[in-house]
Amino acid sequence: MLPGQPKGFKVSIRVSVLLVFALASLLTGIVAISLHYYFSEKFVLQTKTDQFKQTSQQIADHISRINHRVDNTLSVMIHDTRLFSEDSKDKDTLRNVLIEVLSRHADFYSLILAHQNGDMLQVINLKGDATLPASFQVRPLERWLIYKVSGQGDARKTVKLFLDESLSVIRVNEEKTDYDPRTRKWFKEASSDSVSKSEQYVFNLLEMPGYTYSIQSADTGDVLALDIASSSLSHFLVEQQLKMQYLVSSEMYVYRGDGEIIAASRNQSQQRTFDDLSALIRLDEQQPGLANKKQQFGKMLDVHENGQEKYMFVVPLPLSGDMHSDEWITLQC
Repeated sequence: MLPGQPKGFKVSIRVSVLLVFALASLLTGIVAISLHYYFSEKFVLQTKTDQFKQTSQQIADHISRINHRVDNTLSVMIHDTRLFSEDSKDKDTLRNVLIEVLSRHADFYSLILAHQNGDMLQVINLKGDATLPASFQVRPLERWLIYKVSGQGDARKTVKLFLDESLSVIRVNEEKTDYDPRTRKWFKEASSDSVSKSEQYVFNLLEMPGYTYSIQSADTGDVLALDIASSSLSHFLVEQQLKMQYLVSSEMYVYRGDGEIIAASRNQSQQRTFDDLSALIRLDEQQPGLANKKQQFGKMLDVHENGQEKYMFVVPLPLSGDMHSDEWITLQC
């Protein structure tokens, strides 16, 4: 080396080894943390997927059980001679039979006995799972509503009796009417061979949506019908939503195939329509909503709403049994 030439920078072998070790440790740590995050996210997503699948199955089973219970109930009651005997004049006995059945099933909204002459007796459970309209004021002690239709022509009238738990009358309302159960679709379509089920429609008396199951007496032609309010299914969805709170904040909806809301875990003012949720879904073919059912059914869908990442799980109903219902699907987000 010539005089005055600067000495080269040298790193000792020991320092080199330490630097390589530190760099390797850093890279290993980064990889380990990344893998931990990846598998943690994957585990959480799988847990949510499994929970959503389980909840969807529970909803399907619940709907199936309702159908089977209604079918069995009406099929047995149609042979009860107390209801259809021509010489039965004890209306309180008929009323009590209907009340006894409704008291055992909180999700049964009402039972109807409609006669061929146009007379009708209906018992409504005011304290069941169904959410009654806010416009319908029920007093604290009122447990049952007895709705009677009778008479012909100008003499035709309705009588509403509100009963307490002990079946004592609290109040009575009477007015003229032209209502005739024989004109209702559930009456016309009733058969003595099997139980018929209507499409979702708005009930006449309290103007709330639901379904009517009906069967006809082969002996008298009278029709026995049972109403299930859609809000009773919403009540069940709320219960399922509360069970999932520890895992995820969720919304649950049951829709018809045409997008009509059947039930929801949110109250009506906060519900999102089928189109609202459908617009969040983008499939591989860039088709929105339910344009391609095969790609989205049974999968956890990654969607974005207002810049936030969310997940949506969509399954067709029915999932179990041979329940006879509309083409229902449930969405949970």
